[in-house]
Amino acid sequence: RISARARFLSATDLSQRLGLPHGKDEVGRLVATLDGMLERLEEAFERQRQFTADASHELRTPLALIRSRAEEALARNPSPEEYREVLQSIVLYSERMGEILAKLLFLARLDSRGKVEGEVLSLRELLEGVAEEYQEKAQARGLVLLTDFRDEALVWGDQTCLVQLFVNLLDNAVKYTEQGHIK
Repeated sequence: RISARARFLSATDLSQRLGLPHGKDEVGRLVATLDGMLERLEEAFERQRQFTADASHELRTPLALIRSRAEEALARNPSPEEYREVLQSIVLYSERMGEILAKLLFLARLDSRGKVEGEVLSLRELLEGVAEEYQEKAQARGLVLLTDFRDEALVWGDQTCLVQLFVNLLDNAVKYTEQGHIK
C-alpha cells in the first residue's frame, strides 16, 4: 500500500501524504517518516516558490524604472544636467538589480553545494578588499572610512559568505552614517 500510494504523489501537489496509519511498528514508523519528509519537502518548495516570486518582483521594479527613465529622456530633448540625473538614477537602479542578482547567485551556489564550504582565510585580506571597494562610496557621502589592520587573523569560513557579510556591514554603515567616520 505504501508503494502504491507513493507512486501517485506528484511534485506539482506536495500537499498529499501517504494517508496510512502511523503505527508503532517498523512499517508505521516508516510511514510517519515518509509523511514527515513529504511535509518538509512541501515547506521547502513553498519557500522556494515564495522566494522566486519575491525576487521576480524585486527585479521588475528597478528594471521598469530604468526603462521609464530612459524612455522619458529619449522622448524629449533634456539638458545635459537632466541627462546626468537620468543616468545617475539608472546607475542606482542597476546597482540595486546587481545586489539582488548577487544574492540570487549566492543562494543558487549554496543550493548546488548543499552546504557552505570552509577554508582557512586571511581576515585582513578579506576586510582590506571590501574596505577598498567602499572607500569611494564613503567619500561620495562625505564620510571617512578608516581601516586599522595591525594583526593578521586567520579564520575558517566560506570566502563568499564572509565577503557578503562584510559588504552588508559596510553598505549599512555607509548608508546610515550621517557624518564623521566609519572604522
